[in-house]
Amino acid sequence: MLENLVKTDGNATPELLCEDEPSCLVDGMAVLHELMAVKNFKDCKDLCVSYVKLIDSKARGYDQVRVIFDNYTKVSSLKERTRQLRRGDIKGTRS
Repeated sequence: MLENLVKTDGNATPELLCEDEPSCLVDGMAVLHELMAVKNFKDCKDLCVSYVKLIDSKARGYDQVRVIFDNYTKVSSLKERTRQLRRGDIKGTRS
């Protein structure tokens, strides 16, 4: 999806396609982790309301907001290794 949002001009830095409209990209899971670190929620509705309010506050001054949820499908990624450690599938290593 992000590849469709950008254009490249040779070695130039990619820019957003909609240059006339300021856009905001938000990492959806980072927002969730930010919320969970500071507050306990009584139910999903409470979490949802706080989530939308936080994204809304981050998006002030922008015409467009895109919330991105990434997914690392590589087996050798650090994220996948951390998941395996949490599940107990593999043991930790020391160096």
